[in-house]
Amino acid sequence: MKRPWLRRVAWGIAILLGLVLVTLAVALFNVNGITRRVIRTSLAQRTGVGVRLDSAELGIRDGSFRLQSLVISNPPSFGPDPLLALPELYVRYDPAAASSNVFRLAEARFNLAQVNVIVDRDGRTNLMELGRAMEGELGPDATNLLRGMTFGGVDRLTLTLGQIAFTDQRHPNRNLRYDLGITNRTLTNVTSLAQLLPLALEVAFRSGWSWGIPAIPNATNQAK
Repeated sequence: MKRPWLRRVAWGIAILLGLVLVTLAVALFNVNGITRRVIRTSLAQRTGVGVRLDSAELGIRDGSFRLQSLVISNPPSFGPDPLLALPELYVRYDPAAASSNVFRLAEARFNLAQVNVIVDRDGRTNLMELGRAMEGELGPDATNLLRGMTFGGVDRLTLTLGQIAFTDQRHPNRNLRYDLGITNRTLTNVTSLAQLLPLALEVAFRSGWSWGIPAIPNATNQAK
C-alpha cells in the first residue's frame, strides 16, 4: 500500500537538511565577514561611539585573530578626529599552553597609528568619557574569561607606534603631537611589562615627553 504522505515527509526532510547544509557552508565561507560585523557592532554598543573596522580574520586552524583598520571615533562634543586608529592587531595563541591553563601568545603584532587625547572646555577628557560610557558594559564574563589561567608571555611581539596628539581646548598653546617613531620593533620572549621599559624610555626621550626636558623636533607644538 502506497503512502504518499511518507514520500512528502521524506522530501521535506531532505529539503530542510539541504537548506541547513547550504546555510552552514555559507557561514563557514563568510566567517570573517560575520566576525567583523559582530566585533564592530559590539564595540559600537559598548563604547557608544562610531566604530570602523575594515576586516577581521579568525584563524580557526592556527588559533590566530587579526583586525585591520580599526578606527574608534571620539565621544560627542570632542571633534571629528578619531580617538584611536589601529591599522593592525594580530595575535596567535599557543593551544598547547592553553590546554594547561596557560595563556601564551606565540606571536603578536600591534600597529598603532594615532591616538588623540582631547581635553574639552569643561576639563573633561575623551578617554574619561569613553571609560564612563563603558562602565558596567564588559560584564562578569570579561573578567572570568581568563580566570584560573596564568600568563605565559609572548614568544614574538612586533610593535609599530605612530603618533599621540594632546589637544587642550582651554589652552591651545599647550597642544602637542608626539611622534613615537617605532616601526616593526620586534621583541622576543616577553614575559612581563618590565621588559618594555627600555622601549618606553627610548620613546620618552626621543619625543621629548619627559620630566621638564624641552621638546625636541619630534614633538611639535600644534597651537595656531
